[in-house]
Amino acid sequence: GRFIAALGAQVGVDPARAPLAIAARLGVAAVQAVAERLPVRAASCGAVLFVVALSFVADPMAALREARRVLAPRGAVIIGEVPASSPMGKRYRAMGAAGHPFYHQARFFTPEALAGLLAASGLQTDRIRSSRLDRDGGADTPGSTFEGLDHQANFVAVSARPW
Repeated sequence: GRFIAALGAQVGVDPARAPLAIAARLGVAAVQAVAERLPVRAASCGAVLFVVALSFVADPMAALREARRVLAPRGAVIIGEVPASSPMGKRYRAMGAAGHPFYHQARFFTPEALAGLLAASGLQTDRIRSSRLDRDGGADTPGSTFEGLDHQANFVAVSARPW
């Protein structure tokens, strides 16, 4: 709900009701569904966004194949994720292992694993941007962004297109 309004997306999909309610309050159309079975016609979307979402879907490969199915010609799948090997990824994985109610179900990917999922689903990476977070008075704040993969980045955005 929060990300979709900020990104200017036209329709959001989420299996949970709370994010749908947030989207509705922000004036964004949202549908209750799962990424593995999008209620969208084939080749009808200019882009499909997964913003800190791929780590939480039941079947990431099925979600990426479904994203590819609904992409219009020249469309792109945009994925924003916290890499497993990043400082933040390690922190979230430790929280999950300790039973955190949100992170215990998360499956964080290394950049290499994400590239493998993309390739296996018929998508090819065409751009990567990395961002580090800075510690400002104990709080994480957006830091420098880099073109390409920075292995210390706490957030990585990947654009992929069908090959």
